[in-house]
Order: sequence, then structure tokens, then C-alpha cells
Amino acid sequence: MHLPTFDPHTLMIVPSMKCQAACKYCFGPHEGSFMARETIDAISGFIALLPEKRDMLRIIFHGGEPLLAGYEWFDYALCKLSETGTFAYSIQSNLWELNQRFVDLFAKYHVSVSTSLDGDRDICDSQRGRGYFDRTIAGIHLLRDNAIDVSAIATIMPDNVERVPEILQFFDKEDLPFTIRGAVPSMQHGYDKDNLYVTSHHLQRMLNQTFYYLANDPRHRIRDAEAMVQTVLRNRGSICTFGNCLGKYAAISPEGDIYSCQRFCGITEFSLGNVYTTRNINEIVESEAYIRMAARYGESSLNHCRECSHFQYCKGGCVYSLLTADKYGMPHPYCNEDEEPHYFYKKMFDKIRRRLASEVSAQMQGIECNTPYLYMAGDYPHPASLWENRRTFRLARQWAKTKAPRNAFVGKSRCDNLFLNITDKCPLHCTHCSVEAGAGNVEMDMGTIIRVMTEAVDMDYAEISLNGGEPFEYKNFELLLDKIGSINRGRTRFALFTNLYVDIDDNLAAKALSVFNEITVSIDGNREEHDARRGRGAFDRSCSNIRRLVSMPSDCRLSIRGTLTQEQRLQGVPEQIRAIAYDLGISSVYIHGVLPIGRAKRIADIFTICPPQIEARHLYRPLRLRNTCGIGYNLHISPAGDVYPCWALVDNERPMGNVRDGLRKVTSEYLSPENTSWTVDAVEKCKSCEARYLCGGICRGYCNTDCSALRDAYLSIGEMLKGSK
Repeated sequence: MHLPTFDPHTLMIVPSMKCQAACKYCFGPHEGSFMARETIDAISGFIALLPEKRDMLRIIFHGGEPLLAGYEWFDYALCKLSETGTFAYSIQSNLWELNQRFVDLFAKYHVSVSTSLDGDRDICDSQRGRGYFDRTIAGIHLLRDNAIDVSAIATIMPDNVERVPEILQFFDKEDLPFTIRGAVPSMQHGYDKDNLYVTSHHLQRMLNQTFYYLANDPRHRIRDAEAMVQTVLRNRGSICTFGNCLGKYAAISPEGDIYSCQRFCGITEFSLGNVYTTRNINEIVESEAYIRMAARYGESSLNHCRECSHFQYCKGGCVYSLLTADKYGMPHPYCNEDEEPHYFYKKMFDKIRRRLASEVSAQMQGIECNTPYLYMAGDYPHPASLWENRRTFRLARQWAKTKAPRNAFVGKSRCDNLFLNITDKCPLHCTHCSVEAGAGNVEMDMGTIIRVMTEAVDMDYAEISLNGGEPFEYKNFELLLDKIGSINRGRTRFALFTNLYVDIDDNLAAKALSVFNEITVSIDGNREEHDARRGRGAFDRSCSNIRRLVSMPSDCRLSIRGTLTQEQRLQGVPEQIRAIAYDLGISSVYIHGVLPIGRAKRIADIFTICPPQIEARHLYRPLRLRNTCGIGYNLHISPAGDVYPCWALVDNERPMGNVRDGLRKVTSEYLSPENTSWTVDAVEKCKSCEARYLCGGICRGYCNTDCSALRDAYLSIGEMLKGSK
């Protein structure tokens, strides 16, 4: 029998099985012990056993009610886990114990929050107990007062299936993202006789109403419904209910027992091991419970589901529900010949497949029609994106008139870019150089480069780029590439910015292509434009080297960057650069303005803020609220190791510190919530601007420049959003 690999992308930590609520359909025991701090230590050790892509791990705090573990427990757990790796955290809670201390802690560690709410007060309290609704809504309001997003899971019982339209309208009115699920039978409590869990008939009614709602009002999203459509279109499960979740999830009980899902927690016969005693992943795969669950999936494929065309992605449904049905001698859940409608899962996927085929066919024939299923599948820009951006724009204008809420900008999940200038040497003396590179003699020590890059990876920087001067002029550059290539980079991209003027052979070119995710070469126009800035012959030498890189097989992305004055933009130089890139076989082109720093300050040019060109297609991209133009998140490190919050401030501000003191220490002090000197609210000319939380503030390099055109461009987004459908 084939056993699936144990390689979880999601780890559920259950700090407590206790819960204050008394939900009728709960599959848990409502009681139990709390997780000790020592168990968190053991979990950190367990995570270290997982494959190297554990940096992509998502950690969910689940229950029971996780907040009952207390603030001190979460403070310790988040700190300890963050020392182990950089994870995406979330919590599923009824929010009754939520307070400002928890909110600040969750903001600090970027913990996304989801709650359980079944509809309005009448519906929710009828299922979860009197007073549940008010206490959970209070928690939602506290999160929103702190500008922290929250979503909800609504569970439907048979008594409320016909009230699904009311439930959908409630979440619409509350502007609360949600998903909707049916109550399932409990392995511990059995198949009750009190009409608590949904049957195939109830599930059909619930989903029919849900899909009708989405088809007729595609402004909204319901996560699980969208996941079903995506599952059919992509031919693979995109939700844990479908696709065989075994080995892709893991749950840790308060005692440290390992399970495949939090629903199994406390049912010891399904324990896969314990974080205190498990020494390698093979012990989990070879456990009796793991083999038993794998066999149950195999039984579905060989018997019940063998002839089904949807088995490739359905895999027979949730293994917890399958095993619960087995335990109580019941038929296959939601896809059997005993319940009406017969084989509901199959009929549901048949319907989705037909609807997708119909919409695709209409589009191919040029027939104008609504395409809600293609929206849900993610093949078309979703109308809900417009509504989400309208809400974001409204918040930005509202905050600009008053004040941004506490924690409004704390929840940034990753650091952005680190520009590592390893040398000030350069064979060229470009007129627009921002660092005055040339025949310098300052180079960063190789050990320092590797230490900084390793620490930046550990801090989960999105990208580290090597710059100069000219990086290829760095002494022992080839040896440096070997050392960089040995760094375990996690999710961090490595980039190289170069003028590619120096002579490179095939060996050095191949090594650079293997080390970096992207190599960006500076080209500032045609031969005449480029050489006027960089020196005679520079254009031909750079293009020759680019052709060498393009001709070599590699996964490295090659791109061209043009750094242009406003005059060059108006003269059509960006189009020249794009044509040159096309001729060289490069599709990626970046156009940037000249910063009035370094040698570029001597250029006789009026530095003008170029407003972004806002087009209708941009309105579907997530609109991000910002309180900085990039300061603090696009760090510049000089060859001497001085750390600046931005390249634009090298000439005008003292460094934040030096990397010899550690990158984390330097940045944590500067970017602490108490220090607001780097935010848009600290810029005098921005304080009264109603667009400041949209643009993040004017670039500090242009601090004395009129930016009214930039403000008008951002405010025009709101007008375009109002007029969009």
C-alpha cells in the first residue's frame, strides 16, 4: 500500500480543549488540560524535523478555545516559535477572552484572526448558547477598532438550512468575510437523534442557496464555495475536505500528541506520535493510525469511488467523516445511494463542471453573459476585488481626516527588500549614479556579506539584492558566488543589479545564473542615450554580455532597468528600452526615475514626481494602505556596513546603525512602534494630505518637490472605483 508523504503545510496547535461556549454540534469535549510551555519547546523541535520547506508552514491556534490558555502562554509561544522559523500565524477563536493586550500581541506577530459566528443574534445563539453573539461581536469590534481584519466561519444546522439567505445577508450587512459549512457528525458523540448534523439533503439545499447567492451577486466571496469551483477547474483539491489531506496537515494536542487534524485531538487511537518522543518523520508514517487512515482512502478509491470521474480531486471527502461513518455503521457520508439526493458529492461536482463548461463556451463564442463560476475559479478578475478596494479607499480617506487606528500598520507579514552594496568600485562614472561609485577602495568583508544575507533570510526578507558600485568588480566575486549559493534561502529571492560592462566568461555567467533568482541589467536607452551617460562603448559591451546570459539555459529571470529623467520619459526613451529588451530576448523591463542623490544631484534636471498611470485593470489589484513610501522596508547597506532606512536618505540622514551590531537589532530599534519618525505622519507636507495613506508619503529624496499630481492620481482611484461595476 502506498503511504502518502508526511509533509504538512499547516500545523494546528491546540493550547486548550476547554471552551466556555456550549455549541450544540461541537465535535469536541469542551474540557481538558492546557498546553504547557515545555510542549511549545517540544513543538519547536518537532518543526525542525519537517522538510526544508517548513519556512512555508502555516500555524493555526485552534481549540477548544485557544485564548483560554492566557496571554502569557501566547506571548511565550509566539516568541519561541518565531525563533524557530518565520511562519504565517492565524487563530480560530470565539474572541470572548480577547483584550487589548492580545490584540497588540497578535498585531506584533501578524496573527490573522478568524472567529465562529453562525449569523445574527437569533440564529447564532440558538445554536451556540445565549449571549454568544454579543460576546463574539464585541471581539470583532475590538479588532476592527485596531484596524485588524477578521473573518468568520458559519456552521449550519438542519433547523437553519432554510435561513441560509438570511445568514448570507447578515454577513453582507456586517461587511464580514466568511465561509459557510454544515455541521458534521461527531466521532465522540455519535450520530445523534436530535437533528444536529446536516444530511445530503440539507447540504444540497445549503450549497444551492450559496451558489445562487454568488451567481447573482458576484461582489462577494465565500471561501469554501470558491474552493469547490477551483477544485474542479484545476483538477486537484484546494480545500482539506477534498483531495486527501493526510500528511498535508498536522495537529498537536495540549499533551503534545500528533494528529492529522484537530478534529481527532483526544481520540488516542488516531494519534500519530508525540512531539516529546518522535525523533523522525518515518515514525509518523509508520504509525498504526497513519496506515489506517491511508488504507481508508485506498478503500474509497478501490471500491466506493472507483468509477467516479471526480475522484482525482474529491478523494472521497473528509477522512474524519469517513471514519466516523465507519465507526457507527453508516454509509459513505454525502455520497451514497441511501440518502436523497443520491451521490450528492458527484452531482454537486457534475453541476459545477457543467456550469464552468457553459461559461467557457460562451466566452469562446463571444457571447456576453455573466461568468460567476469563472470569477470563483480565479480565471477572471473578481468583482469582489472592486468592493474590497472601495472599502480600503474609504478607510484611507477616513483615517486621513482623523487618525489611523492603533496597530493599523503593524500587521506587515514580511520585510521587503534589502539592498546590499558590496563595493563602491565601478568601471563607469555614470552621470546619474546615486552613490558616486568609481575608483573606490571600500568593499564589504565577504564574511559580513554572508552573515547579513543569512540573517536577512532568517528575518524572511522578500528579496536581497547585491548592488554596487558594480558587483562584478568585487574582489573574489566568483568565490563570493560560491558562498552565496550555499545559503539556505527559504522564501527569500536573491537578485543582482549590474551594468554588465565587465568581461565575463561562460563559467562566471553560468555561476551567476545559478545563484540569483533575477539579474537586472542597467540600460538607459539606445546606444546614443546610454553611452552619453555611461561612456563610449558601454552600450555594446553590456548588450554583448546580456546576449551571453540569454543564450545559456537557466531558471534565472533576466530583466532590464532604465533610470530616466523626466525629460527622457517625455522623449520616449522608455519605448526605446522596451524595444531593445525585446530584441535581446528579455520580456521584463523596469523604468525608474532619477533620485536627486549622489552624483545625480549635478544633473541639470527639474526633478518631478511622475504620477502613476491608473488604468481600469489596476482597480482589481489589492489596494494597500501604507504609512510609509518604503522607508524602513527597503533598506540600503553601504559597503562600510552602515544601514540606512532607504537609499534616498544616504546623503541626508545618519545611518540607523551598522551591521556589525546585527541586522535584526538595528532594524528592530528603528522600526519599533514607538518610533514614528519614518512614517508619513512625520512629514510636514503630508500631515494634511487626504491621500497620504494611499501613497505612503512622498519619496524623501523629493521632499522639496511639488507632489500635487501624485495626490490627484491616487484620489482619482476613488472616482474610478465609484464608476466601476
